[in-house]
Order: sequence, then C-alpha cells, then structure tokens
Amino acid sequence: MLRLVAIDEATGWTAECLVDEHMLPAEVRACLAQAPNAELWIDGEPVPPWFREQLLNAPVLPVGGYSGAQSPGHLHPAAAVPELPPTELWPTVAQTMNRVFEDARRSHVSSLNDIGELTRTFGEQWLERERRFADESARQRALVHQSLADIDLIDRSAKVVEMNARLSGGPERARQRQLGLGDLLSGFLRLTGE
Repeated sequence: MLRLVAIDEATGWTAECLVDEHMLPAEVRACLAQAPNAELWIDGEPVPPWFREQLLNAPVLPVGGYSGAQSPGHLHPAAAVPELPPTELWPTVAQTMNRVFEDARRSHVSSLNDIGELTRTFGEQWLERERRFADESARQRALVHQSLADIDLIDRSAKVVEMNARLSGGPERARQRQLGLGDLLSGFLRLTGE
C-alpha cells in the first residue's frame, strides 16, 4: 500500500488515501480531475513531473469493476494542517535533551536532599528521645536511692526506739505505775496549752 497525498495550494484543497500499486494511476487521475494543479506526494516523497506524466498516461487496469472513469470512493479530503512555527524557534534535540537531563537531575538531587533532611530530623528526634529516657532513668534511680535511704533511716529509728525501750525497762515498767489525778491534770494542761 502506498500513501498518496494531493495538495492544491491555490484552492486549499487537500486529500490523502492509501492505494494499491496497481490502482495508483487511477487515483492520480481522480485527484487531478478534482484539482489539476495539485502537488502529489507518494509515501512522503514529492512526485516529479516526468513521473506524474507517466502515471497519467499509464493504462488503467480494472480491478473489481473499478475503472479510471469512476471517481474513487475512498478518497477523502484531509484535515487542515495547522501552521507550524518557524524552524528558528524550534529547540534543537540537544537542547531538549539537556533540559530533560537537567530537570531529571534537579529532581533527583531534590529527592536526595529531602531524604537527607528527613534522616537528619529523625536522627535528632531519636537522640532527643534517648536523652530524655536516660534523664528519666537517672531521676528514677535517684528516687529509688532516696527511698532506700529513707527506709533505712526509719528502720534505724525503729531500732533506736526499741533499744531505748529495752534499756528503760520497757512496757512492763509503764504498766506497773498507775495513772493518778495529777497525771490527768498535767495532761489536760498540756492539751489546752496553759
């Protein structure tokens, strides 16, 4: 299959179609019947004038009832081609590749910087948490030592009281002595503060 394109710049008429090789002369005649001054292109190559004359003078082989007198049914006007900017404005391939590489490199460096920043922040937070844990452990250890010292002091005080009670005769001696009226009066005075 060949791709045939016909363009008539004077009228703005364009058409394109896919053609079997044996149908090429008939398609060329059909295109030139609609636009006699049209430029012809086959597979992207311009058709030289001598080849154009050969195609116009070539015999038309009927295939499936198709003859050159009939207009081809599959020839459709092509869509309008948009105007392209001048080639001076087009970036070169090297410039485009450099820009793409620079964008990719910047993105990669930015990602690495972000990962480095996250790692540094995580490390600082981890060290701060470990420092707090160590400080709390030291504080708890100091509280345990203080509690043990207090317990030891209470234990010593209890031993001193027990030793004093044994040396002074203990509770038996206090039971032998009975409370009198004077003891009650002195206790009352102590309570009232006089």
